[in-house]
Amino acid sequence: MAVVPTTTDPAPVITPPAIPAKPQDCSAVNAYDWDTRTAYAICMAESGGVASKDNAGLNRDGSTDYGLMQINSIHADMVDGNLERLRDPQVNIKVAYSISRAGTDWTAWSAYNNGKYKQFL
Repeated sequence: MAVVPTTTDPAPVITPPAIPAKPQDCSAVNAYDWDTRTAYAICMAESGGVASKDNAGLNRDGSTDYGLMQINSIHADMVDGNLERLRDPQVNIKVAYSISRAGTDWTAWSAYNNGKYKQFL
């Protein structure tokens, strides 16, 4: 009688869960003299804290919003026409500071107008 070797299943390979990409935390808002809580809340509501975010193809007028504060492409002159610069958190927040008139006018942001930012206060 022949002995048939038995095979055993190898130990299962346990793959640890992927570490989620850590988004920008919108902390660049702290570099300016404005209501940092509101600026941070708008930043999180607009982009989820993801500096590389854009909304290409979503605006009815064909424009695109970029970066942490979702700065609209109509403001290209503020970055010398290089809209990719708006993906840099420091540049994006600096432009937002200017557009918001040092944090005194948030009406350029839909997350402010619709109140979505309040969940991040």
